[in-house]
Amino acid sequence: MKKGIKKFFLVALPLSMMAMNITSVFADDEFPVDDLENYLEVQSGGEAKRNENKEIISTFDENNIIQTRGWGESCYPTVPTYKQENGYYCGQASLQMTLKHITGTKYSQSSLASSAGTASSIGTYVYKMRDVLNSKQSKYKYAYTTVSSQSDLQKKVTASIAKEAPVIFHAKTGSLQMYNGTNLGHYVVGHTIFDPTYDPGVKVSYNDPYYKDYGKGSVYGNHTDKLSNFYLALTKWGKRYLIYSA
Repeated sequence: MKKGIKKFFLVALPLSMMAMNITSVFADDEFPVDDLENYLEVQSGGEAKRNENKEIISTFDENNIIQTRGWGESCYPTVPTYKQENGYYCGQASLQMTLKHITGTKYSQSSLASSAGTASSIGTYVYKMRDVLNSKQSKYKYAYTTVSSQSDLQKKVTASIAKEAPVIFHAKTGSLQMYNGTNLGHYVVGHTIFDPTYDPGVKVSYNDPYYKDYGKGSVYGNHTDKLSNFYLALTKWGKRYLIYSA
C-alpha cells in the first residue's frame, strides 16, 4: 500500500493570476505520494522538493524561481520567492514577492528601493514598506503593528492570510531556526499558517530572500518555523512589527 499524506493546512494562499494552474481537489484524506509527486512534476516541469516529513513543499519553475505550495483539500501555487539583490534589500525582495502575488507584476527591487527611500545605512523603515504596498495595489489595506501576545500574532496572521494577503515579518532572526542563533534585522514573507488540529505547535511557512548559510543550509527559499519563534522574533529584542492586511 502506498503511503499517503494527511491534510494539514489551515490556510494557504491561492494565486489565480499565476500561469501554473493546479486546482485538483483530493476528496480522500490520503493521496498516494508517488502519484502526487508525478502529478506535480508533470504540471510544473520541475523537480518536486520535500521537507523532513516527506511532504512535497515546492518545485522550481522554468526560471528557477521557487514556487511554494500549500496542502489541504486543494493544492495550489502560492507566493514566489525572490532573492534579495544586495545585503540590505530584504525589504525590497519582500515587497517584490508580495506585490507579485497580489498584482501579477514583478516590480524591480531598485524601483521599490527608490519608492521606499531605502539606504545601506538604515535599510527600509517599516512605515515605508506599508506605504509602498498600499501605493502599488488597492486590493488590500496594509498596516503595521506590534503584537501583544502569541495569540494576538496568530489571529492577525491567520486573518490576513485567509484574505490571500501575505504578511511581512519585521523580524530579528535570532529565534528563527534557519539562522542558528545569528541575530539580524530582517524582512521575510509569511504565506501559510498550519492548522493546530494537525500540528499542535502552530507553524508558519515563509519565504526568505537572504542568501547566506548559518550552518543549517541556505536561508534562501521557503521554510517552516514555529509561530512561537516568530513571536520572539518580533518581541524579544525590542519592538518589531508585523505588516499585514488589517
